[in-house]
Amino acid sequence: MTDKHLQEAFTSWNEMSLDSDGRFAYEVRLKQVLDQEAAVNEAKWREEKARKAGNGNREGKNR
Repeated sequence: MTDKHLQEAFTSWNEMSLDSDGRFAYEVRLKQVLDQEAAVNEAKWREEKARKAGNGNREGKNR
């Protein structure tokens, strides 16, 4: 998560902190955004891991 995301999150949270329904809706949405970002990062990590594992296998076959 970037500093911009954090700043936007805190700004929104401060604006809604007086309204419990708004705060709950904000927290649910924030969790969705963070979960989605984590899923994207994990997919990138798994792709890189698979790519490295694939390159290692090809090198062994060329010898």
